[in-house]
Amino acid sequence: MYDEKLFSDNFKAYSEDGIKVTLKAFQKFLSQEQKDPLSEDERSVSKFMRDYLQDPLRDAQEPFFEVPEFLDFLFSKENEVWDHKHDQVNQSMTQPLTHYWVASSHNTYLTGDQVKSESSTEAYARCLRMSCRCIELDCWDGADGMPYVYHGHTLTTKIRFIDVIKAIKEHAFVTSEYPVILSIENHCTLPQQRKMANLFQEVFGENLLTQPVERDALEMPSPERLKRKVIIKHKKLPEGTDEKVVVIRNDEPGQDTDVSNAMKNGILYLEDPVDKEWRPHFFFFMLTQNRMYYAEEQQMQDDEEEGEGETTSLQQQREGVPNEELHFGEKWFHGKLAGGRLKAQELESLSHQVKTGKRPD
Repeated sequence: MYDEKLFSDNFKAYSEDGIKVTLKAFQKFLSQEQKDPLSEDERSVSKFMRDYLQDPLRDAQEPFFEVPEFLDFLFSKENEVWDHKHDQVNQSMTQPLTHYWVASSHNTYLTGDQVKSESSTEAYARCLRMSCRCIELDCWDGADGMPYVYHGHTLTTKIRFIDVIKAIKEHAFVTSEYPVILSIENHCTLPQQRKMANLFQEVFGENLLTQPVERDALEMPSPERLKRKVIIKHKKLPEGTDEKVVVIRNDEPGQDTDVSNAMKNGILYLEDPVDKEWRPHFFFFMLTQNRMYYAEEQQMQDDEEEGEGETTSLQQQREGVPNEELHFGEKWFHGKLAGGRLKAQELESLSHQVKTGKRPD
């Protein structure tokens, strides 16, 4: 591409006659504009120009660029920013673990949303077989005295902690031998935390990292040194901790959007405007520091699914009838009118008067 203005505005200093760019001028351009190490050797610059031009007529003399050729070079692949030494991917895994980005999973146990979905050990198997190396376990006390994994304060289902770590053991190193990090969000009491510790040792055995790889090391060991190791990512208990409930969480970005940290949660109750009774509705609410979440309860969804495809008598009656004539918005339509049947008859009489302009006999 030749744009005379582009050359005159930006590169005029590299051509004495405005027609060509000499070897020395191009070497100067590489040095001052490109900061290219190639400019340090004139012979290398000359060879580079010859290889680019591929012109036998100019091969026997000192090479030069005509101005259009120089502009073409600027936009050619020979002048691209990409350093081709990076074409060969460096897979060195001998640097400290903290030098790497780690493929990680949040709320690994969930198969869907974080409010009402199923928890499953299959979710752990899937992540590990996709080479995920950092997975999360939200641990809570179980009523049977053993810890469970689930999203607390929500409608998500629960899975046994022992089943989770057995699934991790089975799938951890199928597709990758590099270490697996278990990020623990612990809501368990100390007795059940001790059971977790015993189960970790029992299930993972020698794969569980319990001692420093190098006693006097000043940096983290490398992924190469940690092959086939399971690393527990957790905070130490505070000094003087007793048998009270101890909640240890990993303070990481995104915690404010985790509904398991809800300040309040529960089923929504609304007051019936007629009988003044508080009745539960099919919504589960969670209030966090900065937002509110809600979800329909599963029972309501199940009822809807069972009714799909069925045509009720009410639906048949509705066909062809405008919604405003079905009185859905009227309290009496739902049997919720103070005064009962007598009040309904009174209103019906008043409605008749308005429509006909006559008083009833």
